[in-house]
Amino acid sequence: MKTALRIMLLAACLVAAPAFAAKIVAEDYAMRVPAASTPGTDIRITLIDSRPYVLDGDSDESYEGMSRELYGIPISRNTADRTPLAMYIGERLRLGFERAGYSATLVPSPKGTAAAERSRAMSHDGPGLLMVITLREWSYDQGFASPEFTHDVTIDSYDAQGDWLATQDFKGVDPMPRGGWKHFKRRYAELYQDIFDRFLASPVVLAGLAGERTETVPAPAAPATPSQTIEARLAALKELRESGAIDESAYQAQQQRILSEL
Repeated sequence: MKTALRIMLLAACLVAAPAFAAKIVAEDYAMRVPAASTPGTDIRITLIDSRPYVLDGDSDESYEGMSRELYGIPISRNTADRTPLAMYIGERLRLGFERAGYSATLVPSPKGTAAAERSRAMSHDGPGLLMVITLREWSYDQGFASPEFTHDVTIDSYDAQGDWLATQDFKGVDPMPRGGWKHFKRRYAELYQDIFDRFLASPVVLAGLAGERTETVPAPAAPATPSQTIEARLAALKELRESGAIDESAYQAQQQRILSEL
């Protein structure tokens, strides 16, 4: 009887765990940005929330996902500090760029704005870069059987005058990250870092950060095997180095990051 009671109490704690607040500090989860080729490069960053359920008012701009309580009842969850998701992620990205040697500024954007419109609004005289990130999907479902995270994102790069340089779409579904007894919000904060690692290792995004104009690249298709993905990424990275779009230090850093996935 006592054993059964303990099991019931443990199960109740596990189900209720997501409800407990977790203090998530942006400085602890800054995005890992490749080092600036020219220290002090000015970059202005904005994230646009274009998630359909936010645009139609069904969810708040701070909506981050949902947890599943007793009997699988979905409960909406917001960002840890209840700031809009675009600013929540954007601040972590700004910190990452600052730590990588850029002079980074986070610029707020109204939800649903077009990337080209924001680039014109952010343009300025002088050197520098603009990065506009559009979130068409960014949410988790903390389900019992197969918790997962879904993203659909476009990253547009422009020069300081608002002239387009590069665009790449990213779409994917990631499983719930494992972490023992770690609070699920911390697990997702770490997953966000991992996802931006992939974004920022893209040769197209790297070319944009180097101020190089590229062709538009669609969202990458699901690869047949992980090794093919790594081979393709290494080949594309080598081409960027040979073309002069990135220097040797940036090439070595990104090569190590890609190889670490083996």
